[in-house]
Amino acid sequence: MRLVITSDTHGFERGWGLYEDTVPAGDVFVHCGDYSRDFGSWLDTVRFARWMGELPFEHKLICPGNHDYAVWENAAKAATLFRSHGVTMIGVDRITIDGVVFDGSPAMPISGYDPAFGFEMEEAERERLLDRIGRVDVLVTHTPPLGVLDKTAKGKQLGCPVLRTKIFQTIRPQLHCFGHVHESRGTFQEAGTDFINAASNTRGTYVRDAINGVTHMTMGVRAPFVYDVEPRREGGAEEG
Repeated sequence: MRLVITSDTHGFERGWGLYEDTVPAGDVFVHCGDYSRDFGSWLDTVRFARWMGELPFEHKLICPGNHDYAVWENAAKAATLFRSHGVTMIGVDRITIDGVVFDGSPAMPISGYDPAFGFEMEEAERERLLDRIGRVDVLVTHTPPLGVLDKTAKGKQLGCPVLRTKIFQTIRPQLHCFGHVHESRGTFQEAGTDFINAASNTRGTYVRDAINGVTHMTMGVRAPFVYDVEPRREGGAEEG
């Protein structure tokens, strides 16, 4: 089964196909959140759900991120909207596709910003939500685990320590995909788990318009990751 994985497109996902990067073919399209710009209006969610619904994948999954504030305010309404476009919202729905179990959570550590972003939770609440997941083959979150592809450009680690503990002690996925920290996009492997930080947004590049003499910021998206996964034959995840 081929997964096509991205995250943090921030409204620029329609740029695929207009530039050199396009959406590869696959069986399951996975978006790890932050499809919204800024603090994510409901209109952002409606537009994105329609866009995902148009993608030529048999299965499509979304785990919302901290910028997808409209989902944080009404997750049940958002899950219904996504379902109407053939999209499964991770964190509300768990899904098994050809024997491969997908689940996850948008829960993330409190950033300290004011106003707060969506899905920021105290440690006890994050632990409660992660405990319900149990064993899965593919874990989808927005935030990385602490110490795995989670460093900002200034070297600060933004990953979740509770998530790291649960991954290696109870969830034990074959693959964990996420985003959030744009600067740490990439892949990593530890203790039998593959990790993908699929953050797509380029974070902005400043260019100077030679004709008008104006400096402005451009935004773009990088191509999704491709990952092939098969169900584990022994001791694999079980339907929860």
